[in-house]
Amino acid sequence: MTKRLHSNSYIAILAFIFSGGLLFSSCGGASIDNKDMRGNDQSLNLEDLMDSDERTEEKRICTDWEMDLEKSMLSVNGNCRKNNILRLEFDEYLVVEEPNNPNPVILSPIAALKTADSEGFYERVFKVNGKPFSGKLIGYHAGKRIIEANFKKGYRNGVFTVWANTGRVYENTLGTGTDKGEPIHILEQTARKPILYLYPNEEQKINVQLDFEGKLTTTYPKYPQQTGWEVTAQTDGTLQDTEGKEYYALYWEGESDYKYDLSTGFVVAGESSIAFLEEKLATLGLNRREANEFINYWLPELESNPYNLIHFAQKEYTDQAPLFITPQPETTIRVFMVYQRLEKEQTIKEQILISPERKGFTVVEWGGMEQVTQSNLLK
Repeated sequence: MTKRLHSNSYIAILAFIFSGGLLFSSCGGASIDNKDMRGNDQSLNLEDLMDSDERTEEKRICTDWEMDLEKSMLSVNGNCRKNNILRLEFDEYLVVEEPNNPNPVILSPIAALKTADSEGFYERVFKVNGKPFSGKLIGYHAGKRIIEANFKKGYRNGVFTVWANTGRVYENTLGTGTDKGEPIHILEQTARKPILYLYPNEEQKINVQLDFEGKLTTTYPKYPQQTGWEVTAQTDGTLQDTEGKEYYALYWEGESDYKYDLSTGFVVAGESSIAFLEEKLATLGLNRREANEFINYWLPELESNPYNLIHFAQKEYTDQAPLFITPQPETTIRVFMVYQRLEKEQTIKEQILISPERKGFTVVEWGGMEQVTQSNLLK
C-alpha cells in the first residue's frame, strides 16, 4: 500500500477562522476565487482511471497512490468508482482532537494551513495523473469518511468537509492561517435545495414569504426580506418575477443548528436508493418530474454510503421553515428528507407516511439535509 506525501511531515496546532477558504491543502488552506479558474483547462474524467471491465463496480477505494505536495499532483494506481468520485484510503486521521487540548491537531500536511514559507495548495491547479481534476475527492480511514472536497478544473469548488477522530465535523473552517488561535467554527446543519413549485388553477400573482428559523445562505431569485417573492405563476408552474424574468421554481438554502428527531424512518442500502425514493416520493405526493429532480440531486450522496437512515421531516420542518403564501393554496406538499450515513444495517421504527391529494392551487416543495453527529458512527 503506497500513500506517500512528497513534503516535510509535521504536526501543527490549527489556528483558524471561518472565511470561506477551506481545508484540504498539501501545505496550505488558502481559498481560490472563482475568477482564478481557467475555463480552457482539460478536466479529468475519472473513467480514465478505470478499465472497461471495471466501469460497473459500485465503489473502489484507491490504496495505491502518491501525492506530490510541491506540485499539487496526485498519482493514482488502480481503479476507482466512476461518476467523477475519487476515493482514497489514508493511514491515519488528518485532524485529531486530544484530551485537555482545546485545539485540534494536524497530523498530515494534506490538512495543513498555509504558512509563511509555503504556497497554499489551492493556489495551484490540483491534478490527478497529470490532468486537472473535476469531481469529488473522498478520503477514508479504517472504514470511516475523514475528508471530502469538490473540485472543478483543478480548483476547489463548493463545500469542503473534514471529520476529526472524535467525529467532530469541520466545514468551511480554514482560511489563510495565523498563529493567533482564532476559534473553531463547527459545521452547522444546512437545509439544502428546498425548491418551490407553484401550480395555480389559472394565471395568478402570488406572494411567497419564508420565515426560516436560521440563516438564509442562498436564494434564487434573490429573496426580498421585507416583501418576500412576488411572482406571476402559470398553470404549468412557469414563474415570472416583477422584472419579467422567467423561472420554473423558487430556490433557497439555509443554515440552522436544529436537530431533527430521527427515532422513526427507514434504513436503506445505498444501492437501493433509487427504488426507495421512487416509491416514497410518489407516496408523499411528488409528480414524476419533481421526483426526478429530487433523485438527480440526492442520489450521488445516498448511493455512496453503505446504508442511510432516512427520515422525512414533517411538522418539525414546517415549524422551522413556515411558508406564508397569498393567495392561500388549496394543497401544500412539503417533502424534506433528513438522512444520516450508516456503516451497517440497523433496525428502526418505520415512519408512517401520509399520501396527500393534489387539488386546486397546489404548492410543492422538496429539499433535505444530512444530519451529522459528533459520534462518528454515521460518517
